[in-house]
Amino acid sequence: MNYIFDFFGTLVTDDIKTYKNIMTKNFGLDERDYTKINNFISQRNFDSKEIALKELLRFLNISITNKQKDRFFLELNEWMEERKTSPYTLEVLRNIKQQGSKIAILSNNNIFIEEIIQKKSIDQYVDLILLSNRIGFRKPDPKIYELCLKKMNSKPSQTMMIGDNLQKDVIVPRQLGINSILFDPRNEYRDYSGKKISSLLELIN
Repeated sequence: MNYIFDFFGTLVTDDIKTYKNIMTKNFGLDERDYTKINNFISQRNFDSKEIALKELLRFLNISITNKQKDRFFLELNEWMEERKTSPYTLEVLRNIKQQGSKIAILSNNNIFIEEIIQKKSIDQYVDLILLSNRIGFRKPDPKIYELCLKKMNSKPSQTMMIGDNLQKDVIVPRQLGINSILFDPRNEYRDYSGKKISSLLELIN
């Protein structure tokens, strides 16, 4: 069996509330504008963070001072540094890799925070990292799962996807024939009767 992992909320801890705040308040916006911002940056590939910020500001039709710009990047870096690998992440990835399985990360991501994958030393165990901003479409678009399977050279029936979002990481992949497991460490999906785990360690035990 080969494995596809979601990233934020699965392999590393997430703090979406703080992240949304960083991505809006620095531009004089509020969380109601987050979806518009996220849609723009998570499906476009920029040559640098500075260019991405410039294009985002142009898209939003706003301007910020150099001080605001510096604070934006500082807060993003601090947010990334505060992210921790989920319990047993590296142990589980290492064990799966030693068994001869292929491992992929499939993430809705953007240039501002994609380096966190390298910062947390997760990439050393991974065969493929597929990020939405690099390919132009994101979960739950079926094309992103199909592309992942193609690049892994893995059939849906030979592949397991693990993630914390029921729609993006379980339901849609399953519709494509991919085996799927819901990662639900806080038991947020109490009524879900499908296969789920509360610890990544359950994948190898």
